[in-house]
Amino acid sequence: MPDDDFDLTYPIERDLVENNVTIMTDSEVIKAYTKDDCVEAILKDGSTIVADKLLVTMMNKPNIPKGVERLNIDFDENGIKVDNNFRTTQENIFAIGDVNGKLCMAHAAINQAIQVAEHIIYSREIHQNYDNLPRAVFASLEIAGVGINESQIKHDRYKIGICEFKDTWRAVSKLYVEGFVKVIADLNDNIMGIWMVGKNVSEYIGLMDLLFKKKINALDIKRGLIIHPTLNEAVLEAVLNLKEIDKKCTRQ
Repeated sequence: MPDDDFDLTYPIERDLVENNVTIMTDSEVIKAYTKDDCVEAILKDGSTIVADKLLVTMMNKPNIPKGVERLNIDFDENGIKVDNNFRTTQENIFAIGDVNGKLCMAHAAINQAIQVAEHIIYSREIHQNYDNLPRAVFASLEIAGVGINESQIKHDRYKIGICEFKDTWRAVSKLYVEGFVKVIADLNDNIMGIWMVGKNVSEYIGLMDLLFKKKINALDIKRGLIIHPTLNEAVLEAVLNLKEIDKKCTRQ
């Protein structure tokens, strides 16, 4: 998770280690093969790992179906070429999801399908961007967020507000002791990112994409009604805790 802030990834790493998971960074598997009922993986440094199973994960890439060349549409290794309405170079053919290579994520494919259907039926133009894409990492503790994180901020001064889940009544009732919400805002209190780590936090982030499309600020959240007691109250508490950060002073 190189693109996530350290304060979000560290709790997941700590939780895995506490559950007897060995994490090896800066390592590379150069060969793997089965032997008897096991799998042996050879690392670049010459050492060997023996395990029951080996799971290989890679980055997503466009899933170009076989035979697509017969449709006379433009495509390359990066995906099928589409315009803003996901129409290919053939007027009656649209390409949504992984095949167009714009964003290889299931929720993006679902969104594209809905918008293309409405474009075909109602002639609605599609204006979709993924600047504030909500996303999640699913683990024993989860990371979920929308907007930018701290590592993506270009300027030195901004605001951060944090609320730990254990400081909410709902977390007390659920016996949650880990996790927090972090709200990132500019100096004018415009919300730039909402990020959280903890149990099932992916369930709380989905519709927050709509808030970003409306260009919400801290005052909008303060004026909003969030059901009490819920874990979503941690977002409000984090906004109430917004404090100015100066990267230069922090680095020193």
